[in-house]
Amino acid sequence: MVPNLTRFLTPLNLAIRRTVARGIVLSMIDTTKVATAQVRLLDDQLQDGVEVLNQYGFSSVPAGQAECLCFAVGGDSNHRIMVAVCDRKNRFKALLPGEAVVYDNQGQKIHLRRSGLEIITTKPITVNGQSLEVTATAKVKVATADYQVESPTVKFTTANAVFTGQLTAANIAAGSITAAPAAGSPAGAVADVSDSEGTLRALRARVTALESAFNAHTHVANGNGSATSTPNRTV
Repeated sequence: MVPNLTRFLTPLNLAIRRTVARGIVLSMIDTTKVATAQVRLLDDQLQDGVEVLNQYGFSSVPAGQAECLCFAVGGDSNHRIMVAVCDRKNRFKALLPGEAVVYDNQGQKIHLRRSGLEIITTKPITVNGQSLEVTATAKVKVATADYQVESPTVKFTTANAVFTGQLTAANIAAGSITAAPAAGSPAGAVADVSDSEGTLRALRARVTALESAFNAHTHVANGNGSATSTPNRTV
């Protein structure tokens, strides 16, 4: 009876053992509705068309030979699905309890730290949408070599706008501009405000010349023909 039972249980035991298998992802096709992969199982069995089931809202294609875990549906080794992939070489490590991270093999990452959200990349970041709103309760700081805004209209709704460098404008509409001189400027210095034609700078230079001429001018005194002193009030 025992030999008969063993003969009966052997195929069942083999089917159970083949239900779950570890393997190496050799390649992946990600252009179909369900991605499929070519996998080399640990017994050197090469299997094509392994369905890759990703979590909803998330999809990835591993680079290199990542490890995977495959299940045989109904114990059928010809119908396998991949449910987990791990890349030991590029896996992000040393997470704190409660943290999560999205990363790739280029060093890019979106890290949900305990201290805040951190995004790191050496590539361009593109955001496309109908509108973008940023609300920061403390501060917004942008540090870059070149900051450009392309828009028909830029509106600042603020009590104070401070520019520490030179402000250049192609056209200035009716209104007023108040600029503070650069730090360390001598007493009485004013800031440079110019448009693309240099009109305001030229006007300031002309006013300065008129001030100098007025402060130094004299008149011929009536009666004796001698020159008067310079004005006792200057501008």
